[in-house]
Amino acid sequence: MTPLIQALLLAIGWRNTYLVLAGVAALLIIVPAQFLRRSPKEMGLLPDGGAEAKGQETSIPGQVDRTVVNKEWADTGWTLSGAMRQYRFWALFCMMLTISTGYGIVMTHQVVFMVDIGFTAMFASFMLLIYGVASMLGRFCGFASDIMGREITYTLGCGGVILGFLMLILARDSSSAWMLYIYVVGFGFFSGLNTPTYASAAADIFQGAHFGAILGFANIGFGLGTSIGAWLGGYIFDVAGSYTLAFALAILMVAAASTSLWISSPRKIRLVAGRVPKSPVG
Repeated sequence: MTPLIQALLLAIGWRNTYLVLAGVAALLIIVPAQFLRRSPKEMGLLPDGGAEAKGQETSIPGQVDRTVVNKEWADTGWTLSGAMRQYRFWALFCMMLTISTGYGIVMTHQVVFMVDIGFTAMFASFMLLIYGVASMLGRFCGFASDIMGREITYTLGCGGVILGFLMLILARDSSSAWMLYIYVVGFGFFSGLNTPTYASAAADIFQGAHFGAILGFANIGFGLGTSIGAWLGGYIFDVAGSYTLAFALAILMVAAASTSLWISSPRKIRLVAGRVPKSPVG
């Protein structure tokens, strides 16, 4: 359940939330789908790697892709089974598992936490709306990883999320509203930034015809982690009597996700455009 849906449930109830979701689905899914191009040929283009005519070269002879660092890896036609035999795949899987466990702990229990320390349910729902807007803005900034690199950008994103979680831990009562604003903006924006960065990093490593299957299987880790985090946050609260330990564990999970991406090391397969050394003059 996303924060925006949680906010709608608190603000307008179940029935009206379903009506809103139906309207959003009609506007953002059904209508735009009518304008989809189903083949590159409809735009006068060819699939990646396709030649204009039989036997025609698809690249200029002698041309070198300067973004490729590990040519042997990049030239491999990765399948799901082949990828699953590589530690880089499992590093990506662990990254999704740990980041979603941390998110699951916090996102599932944040509203109850805010109410417990003295805020109204309406205020908590408003925080979730801010989170949703900040997350959207973060996703629009995904191009940053094309400039700074996947690992650096993702680490920056995890750092922003951790800052947000720290604010949540430090918030004690209704006088801590400013901390919650920092929390929702930091968590929202930087978690949004991490979403396209992760997908781009995975594409740098396992680019090819079977990338969809590889990414889809790695994403199972995200769903699994979200489920674990939701349960784990509640269990820790039941045992410890507060959310402090649970939120601290969420911070460790986010830090582990950042570490996992460095282990997968997409920069050792392909460089992003912003990190390619300039050609020597002359």
